[in-house]
Amino acid sequence: MSRFSGSSCNATLTATNKSFQQADGLQQQGSLINWETIIILRHIIWYSALVLGIPGNVLSAIVWLRHHVANSSSSAVYLATLAIVNLVYLLSHCLSLYILDGWMWHGANYIAGSASILEPLLLLSFSVERLISVIRPLKVCQ
Repeated sequence: MSRFSGSSCNATLTATNKSFQQADGLQQQGSLINWETIIILRHIIWYSALVLGIPGNVLSAIVWLRHHVANSSSSAVYLATLAIVNLVYLLSHCLSLYILDGWMWHGANYIAGSASILEPLLLLSFSVERLISVIRPLKVCQ
């Protein structure tokens, strides 16, 4: 004969199922709150990047493209180009977020993707140029 009687075993299973359902409901509610929080934080970070990035990149490009700065250093050209590429990325990505579909959406996505690929290449070329000027300081053409 079994150790548990039929009614006590059913009562135990029912109580266990109810506790799992309550825990599952709390997990779903908790995950819903977490996703809403994550979405809000993503919006805050994105708008902060726009508010700081657009004027910052414009000012950076202006400073690095001044005639006496750009002529005296090749690094200034890399940094100015990097500022322009970052500005293009921010504007095109912002445009692609607010256009739902159509050829403008595809164009903005293409420009944002191209800028996101070009940025690491510019950083790599800037780093190699600086490495060459540090390793071989007298071999660099003036």
